[in-house]
Amino acid sequence: MACAGPRRGPLWRSPRSARNGGCATVVALAVVTAVLSSTRPAGADELMADEEALDSETAAPSNAGVAWDPGWPSVGFGDYVVIGTAAASIAITSVIGPVGQTRRGGILMDEDVRDSLRLHSVDSRRRAREASDVMLSVSFAYPMFIDAVLVAGWHHDRADTAWNMAVIDLETMAVVASLQRLMNIVIHRERPYGRDCGSELDDASQDCDTDDRFFSSFSGHASQSFASAALTCSHHMNVPLYGGGPIEGLPCVAGFTLATLVASLRVASDRHYFTDVLAGAAVGSTAGFVIPWLYYGHSRQADDSGRRSPSWSATLVPTPTGALLQGAF
Repeated sequence: MACAGPRRGPLWRSPRSARNGGCATVVALAVVTAVLSSTRPAGADELMADEEALDSETAAPSNAGVAWDPGWPSVGFGDYVVIGTAAASIAITSVIGPVGQTRRGGILMDEDVRDSLRLHSVDSRRRAREASDVMLSVSFAYPMFIDAVLVAGWHHDRADTAWNMAVIDLETMAVVASLQRLMNIVIHRERPYGRDCGSELDDASQDCDTDDRFFSSFSGHASQSFASAALTCSHHMNVPLYGGGPIEGLPCVAGFTLATLVASLRVASDRHYFTDVLAGAAVGSTAGFVIPWLYYGHSRQADDSGRRSPSWSATLVPTPTGALLQGAF
């Protein structure tokens, strides 16, 4: 999903651009927290303490397996540079209009797929477009805020894992969004609905009278949703967030199912051609697997039972009006 373009001529964006994927990636600087550290009460004697510890280990899953393996590199300065560079690239390309010759019409099987999937009424296409926006938001949030913050950070009490996962997620999304924005202005392909401007669509409407009309290739919705799905798979393949076993595959399958539905709705709403969403799916999936592999691809240490102290800690304290974040850095 590209940031909505300015009206042709002025070098500024319309307010509507804030709703788009590339801009959302810039704004979504991860606020990842680890929650309360707990202490276990001591027993009356050594034997009782050992028995209580054993019972506790048996009754509740340990979070030791969710700890960031010492054999994996942790995120650091280089990752923050990549995120910052990608954010700057998105900001710059958001004020640059399309360059080069405008490309119109589909290629390969684009027109046949459009005829098959495109919804016939303007209202139905608008609803499909809005549905894809909502689904993208869910897909975007899952690996960063559900898996990293809530599951790893809050449920498992692993600040180290939560922070590393969230930064990897943000880095991947930022890279994908910056590539998509760059391709939008370089390829300069008119969206499928562009042929209806001046007839079925008002030629003075925002869809028709902004540069966003020419940002069809490749699809930001498809690239971001498939990147989210691949990130979810990467995390669950390497960290037993849900306890390990076959259940770890469920979020992966659900993520790619949702991403496929998002991509299909982009064609049904006449926002993209089939090759636009296919390219977006390929770029997003590749980034979502390759970037986490740069961390998870390193060998685990033979003994990873020890816990390393995180470089920072934080606590969420409930208040009458919400919650207060307290931290030590």
